[in-house]
Amino acid sequence: MLAIPKSTYFDWTHYHEPTRQREDIILTELLLEIWQKNYRVYGAPRLQIALADLQLHHGIRRIRRLMKAADIYSVMVKRFKQPTTTVDYKQRPNLIKQLTSVNAWSMDITYLKLTDGQWGYLASVLDLTSHKILAHQISATMDTKLVVSTLQRALSQHAKPDYLHTDMGSQFTSFGFEQILQQQGIAHSY
Repeated sequence: MLAIPKSTYFDWTHYHEPTRQREDIILTELLLEIWQKNYRVYGAPRLQIALADLQLHHGIRRIRRLMKAADIYSVMVKRFKQPTTTVDYKQRPNLIKQLTSVNAWSMDITYLKLTDGQWGYLASVLDLTSHKILAHQISATMDTKLVVSTLQRALSQHAKPDYLHTDMGSQFTSFGFEQILQQQGIAHSY
């Protein structure tokens, strides 16, 4: 009456969901849960590591396929390459090779591009001896105020260093930043 083979009808009535398909459904729910618990910043590589921590080892291509089907994506995008400044390097001392044996900190700003097209800026202070972040601060503007307040936070919580190494960015070469270093008696290395 339906003009289809009997085997098609019996295959349909005795259908069993394939094991792989059931695993994909469970794995997708788990990926979604991990992604949401981590503020939606995890991409496929980090999700793969999170699954490995749970003793679940799956290929990156499978994870990417399931992420695409479930519309899971990281809200973070690749870092923006920082533009260079035009400061005369001969006037500024580079003491980085000498800083490994003394009490020294390093400071930098990281550009964070968000998916909505806006930028965020993360300033952090690193202890070069212990390799630990001593202070950090996030701001919507990248200005002297950001680096000054981050440095002041580190100085309020830790003993001051002998040296501070930074790049040649305008925030680090500004009068306000240099003035704090002079007041604290910290030598500035570039």
